[in-house]
Amino acid sequence: MIRNLGNRRISPSPFLLRVIALLSIIMLVCSCSQPKSAGTNLLSIVLDDVVAVLGLNPQPRDVGSIKKGYVALVHRDGSYEFVNTSGMAIQQITWNASGVFFADRKADYHIARNPKDSYKEASPKSEVQSQMLSLENNTVVGVYDRGFTVDAPNSLEVQWLTPQPQRIVSSQASPIQNVAQCPNGVFGVSLDSTTFGASDNYVLNSITPDMGVQKLAESNLSNKHFSVYYTFTGLPCIDNQMIMFASESSSGDFGDYNILTLLAWDTKTHELKHQRVLTSEGDELRFNNLDSVDLVCDRYSILTNGTLAAANRIDGILYVIDIRTGVLLHEIAPPQRLQSQNGQYEIRFTENYVYYILTPFGNADFPAKIFVYGKDNWTKLAEIELRGALGDMVSYKSELGLTGFAANPDMTWD
Repeated sequence: MIRNLGNRRISPSPFLLRVIALLSIIMLVCSCSQPKSAGTNLLSIVLDDVVAVLGLNPQPRDVGSIKKGYVALVHRDGSYEFVNTSGMAIQQITWNASGVFFADRKADYHIARNPKDSYKEASPKSEVQSQMLSLENNTVVGVYDRGFTVDAPNSLEVQWLTPQPQRIVSSQASPIQNVAQCPNGVFGVSLDSTTFGASDNYVLNSITPDMGVQKLAESNLSNKHFSVYYTFTGLPCIDNQMIMFASESSSGDFGDYNILTLLAWDTKTHELKHQRVLTSEGDELRFNNLDSVDLVCDRYSILTNGTLAAANRIDGILYVIDIRTGVLLHEIAPPQRLQSQNGQYEIRFTENYVYYILTPFGNADFPAKIFVYGKDNWTKLAEIELRGALGDMVSYKSELGLTGFAANPDMTWD
């Protein structure tokens, strides 16, 4: 599916399409509450008791329509403060040992552990973000989507922050759906869908500071049969293999269905392997509706003994899977059960915890919340209600909505 941005187009994930459709409706009917005060000075922000940092931005209606946004810092006691931005569609945020990084269409931002090292640096770029990932040595890479026209193929902008912003490098490539850092470099997976005569196959790309995004290999895995889940947090990489999930379409006597599939793309040999996820009884893990599953996992999803945790944005269920065999070992119940279409989750992993943001939709009778769970026994350690203007935005009762968040990697809850 293609979303028009004036003379540009991008291909969002099924998750983003749901959010985009919802925001489009909300902008017609909402009361559009805004923060009463915003614009905290970066140099005054102390991150010690900040639990999570949230990106809040509008849905772009056409090129140049985004004019403003906010980044919210949520403290342990539920209080919060806002940073004014010029807005960024699908804005992502990352947090490493040196602090928080994000960008808008005009500037790059760093909220440092040491406030005197924080900055806002002018850096004009596309208004649509594709990825932002923390790398080793407190380095960050951002990828931005300039879209394509009838006369020119899709182009991307890549920028390294080390932690100071480096020059932006442009290259022709389809939007990056997933990115990972492996021992042999940084790699991204895209879908060849935005060029003339596109194959609709998935592509492995290298991402470098000097060359931007460069195609390495094209798989025979077609979007006609496999839908790879879009992940903004950086995929796990094991033995130089990017680990990700996809939905494989199939059909049987009782109609069409989708099978959860585990993919491993070797960044050295370029071989792509896939295996279906199985229950403990050996049955395929099937879903009747493609929109019922949208899995997120990242480098902190790797557990012990070859197991991986992946969480479903749609219902909050967390799956623990043996990636050596593809067998589903455990299903962990979500913080709060959801009724159809009345909410969903955004999920981030850290080394010791899982953070869920519950986002209510429509006439849901529950508030937006942050839940924190321990990864050692999957028990709830904290629950923070998001109130006021922030709660409205996270609940899509405003013209702005949640586009991404990062959790404090150094926060402890024990």
